Amino acid sequence: MGVGVYARSQNAAFLSRFRIVALHGSQVGHTDIARTLKNPLRSLWLYSTPEYWYPNTWQATLENYLAQVASLGLDGIIADPETGWGGHDADAVRLGAALAAASSQCRIGVTSFPAFGPLQALADACEGKVFGSPQIYGNVGAANLARWYGRWTSAFGKGRVLASICASDQRITPDTAPITTEAAYKQYLSDLPASPGYLGWTTGSSPEWIFSNLGSAGPFLGRNAAKALAALRAPVSLALVVIFIVAFAAWAVHHGI
Repeated sequence: MGVGVYARSQNAAFLSRFRIVALHGSQVGHTDIARTLKNPLRSLWLYSTPEYWYPNTWQATLENYLAQVASLGLDGIIADPETGWGGHDADAVRLGAALAAASSQCRIGVTSFPAFGPLQALADACEGKVFGSPQIYGNVGAANLARWYGRWTSAFGKGRVLASICASDQRITPDTAPITTEAAYKQYLSDLPASPGYLGWTTGSSPEWIFSNLGSAGPFLGRNAAKALAALRAPVSLALVVIFIVAFAAWAVHHGI
């Protein structure tokens, strides 16, 4: 199973174990780490937490990160608009249009919670040039997971959405209970909707049964790192992208690509 990391304060030695690394683009020292980690077999991205993607902060963030991607030779950017967007449909349109324009320079993805308010406005403005990744973390049953995922598929289009899934035994969101046993985690994996790829999210260290189940949960996770890495660098019209939401993540297998 290929594993990626959404980096915060880890050093380069730790991060070098991973095939995909998303570096916090506003954290001190990340440029040196990026230069150290550059490798043809590793995909490097920039991300930042939601406060950098508020309606009044995202423009400076995107401009900064595009310059960094160009100067450092990175693969893409992950936008994460979450809180603070209620009633800001017009701002979401501006964000989507800017992300679509930025896709001519590098790969672009956007993630948020399933019920993100101006989702349709954002997705429409992205014009099919950006992939979406709803954070469907809770062990809330197959019907609810499918409904959450379906909202994003309706907005971004079939084949342009990857599910962000739970890879932790700790509480991830305030409105979903933690998945604390292997049996419960297996049930959660079996309830997930079909997706071209899956992204694993964790709050920190996870028990081994999290990763062993991600690697053997079925045909959709693990076992095709080379193909997944090629998809990361392909144009958005040809393949989906795999990135990682907060910490450790399973490589996605892209069916039919």
